[in-house]
Amino acid sequence: RQFKKGDKKFIESSKTTTAKNPLRLPPEVIEYVIDRSFALGPLYTENSMKEEMNAKKDATISIATEEKDTMPELTLIRRFEYDFGGWLSVMMLHFVCTNGRMHLIEIYGLNKQTIVGFIVEILMKPLGLLKLILMRLRSQQLPVDDAKKNI
Repeated sequence: RQFKKGDKKFIESSKTTTAKNPLRLPPEVIEYVIDRSFALGPLYTENSMKEEMNAKKDATISIATEEKDTMPELTLIRRFEYDFGGWLSVMMLHFVCTNGRMHLIEIYGLNKQTIVGFIVEILMKPLGLLKLILMRLRSQQLPVDDAKKNI
């Protein structure tokens, strides 16, 4: 399956999983991956970098302009679904973008109605709090000026 920005397509897990509600990848996530892939630019290999360095300047500029004008597409190349005894369902999706970048998206569904799912939910709450604290500390850090480093 192919995905373009604005398609409003989504991916849902198969009905064979024992999850109460099927796992779903919403269109907003697919659009985020497309935007992120576009922002990162094309994936360069050693050969493509050598070719680009040997190319004329004006040819390189026209290639870069063409790449920016084309909207990347994602193609779903692999899909795995796992069910761990009814307490955890996982869907893994492997995409490749037209610019050569590969993306992996994992979706987890925790069934809190089971004993194991309930215990895992309790254990994850402190981890969520720790994540918030670390994110706040990271946002308060000043950027490092590499020029001032003494190596």
